[in-house]
Amino acid sequence: MRLTPYYASLIMPGAVNDPVLLQCVPTGEMIDNVGEEIPPVAADHSPARLIDQFYPRVATIKVTNMCGMYCTHCLRIAHIGKKDRIYSKKAYQEALDYIRSNPGIRDVLITGGDAFVLPNDLLRWILQELDQIEHVRLKRMGSRIPVTTPQRIDSELLDILEKSNDQKPLRVVTQINTAQEITFVSRETFRQISKRVSAVLNQAVLLRGINDTRTKMWKLCETIQEACVRPYYVFNCSYRNPQFSHLRVPVAVGQDIIESMYGNVSGDAIPRSIATAGGKIPLHRSNVQGRAGNDLVLKKPWSGEEVKYPDASEKDHSSGDFSFKRYIKCSR
Repeated sequence: MRLTPYYASLIMPGAVNDPVLLQCVPTGEMIDNVGEEIPPVAADHSPARLIDQFYPRVATIKVTNMCGMYCTHCLRIAHIGKKDRIYSKKAYQEALDYIRSNPGIRDVLITGGDAFVLPNDLLRWILQELDQIEHVRLKRMGSRIPVTTPQRIDSELLDILEKSNDQKPLRVVTQINTAQEITFVSRETFRQISKRVSAVLNQAVLLRGINDTRTKMWKLCETIQEACVRPYYVFNCSYRNPQFSHLRVPVAVGQDIIESMYGNVSGDAIPRSIATAGGKIPLHRSNVQGRAGNDLVLKKPWSGEEVKYPDASEKDHSSGDFSFKRYIKCSR
């Protein structure tokens, strides 16, 4: 167990299943449910030291195994905390050399562990190196520090982020799972970060007792939106680690929660529902109910009402004889 004094202060006294408490203090289920862990999700996707690569155009650099806290639902729970590590310059250089040698990579995620636990000088150097690689067009930094230790986000780090963002777009990807994690301190931290980078995105995890109802998820997404953070993904809690199976939520429950947000929550506050299974797989429920002649029958997810929607002709769409091409053909 590891948690910061700040994050511990968010626990509500007397709340037996407080959503912050559930995320940072292991319960009896984590012992009762211990079983054989499935190999790490990236075990077969590590072409170089510190690199994970699931997709041809995206690479991840795992710059450390350290975090400000140990989350009870952590996907890498078996690999975090055994020994805190900041790696050698040679290891980082190998990762950067791999990215340099693969011109198809355009998007690089810097994560861990937690990217923001690294010293400012090291973060500055890594970002500078990436900015000098021509085919790298975008960068992301994964961190839960703004929620667990917002005091870490100092003016020097903000300047580093801004300078790199001026070179090529830089996004900060965080994890906020309950509106309770947003305080006046973390809200101001996210506001300051949002002024220096191109986007601040949230990847929540759907967790039993923490955000697994419509009301809790709506509140979470609206609260972080007001804190200058865009709801991006909601991950279904991983099946790979049996010790936190008690925190998992059925996929159908998550689908209902996300679908219920349409028509009730601002469009840019509605995240995408995702499962991690060798990559990110969307879990959205289809609202196409069938056909009535040339019309599709669509269901409004917020009310259940069915409406007809005239569909475009597949025959017309597949024809290349349209727009300016039609007139060229006629002139000949």
